[in-house]
Amino acid sequence: EPKEKGPPKKKAGVQAPYRLSDALRAVVGKSILPRPQVTQALWAYIRENNLQNPEDKREIICDSLLSRVMGGESRVTMFSMNKYITPHMLEKVDRSKYVHEDVAKEDDSGEESGSDAESDEESE
Repeated sequence: EPKEKGPPKKKAGVQAPYRLSDALRAVVGKSILPRPQVTQALWAYIRENNLQNPEDKREIICDSLLSRVMGGESRVTMFSMNKYITPHMLEKVDRSKYVHEDVAKEDDSGEESGSDAESDEESE
């Protein structure tokens, strides 16, 4: 049978997590993340701090923290960001060291899913 073509199915946590540099950790707030979550966290940081150029949304104006990740640049484009991120992804780590958390998208309900589920497990 021929392989099905079409958009690949997204699976959470499929990509290998990486240990992040101190500079990248300062921006994304985590020490271990897979690349897609790094990109997601960078965009969250860019939006929270209004770092997109209002005249050209493709351009990111780096603040001091972001500039450390972006090779000391004061401005980068959303397309050139990836080449700067790669050196900050120091080493692949075992997947067991990373727990995927969904980043809330524009949901300010204040509700967080707690990690109490593990405490309910008792050996039988």
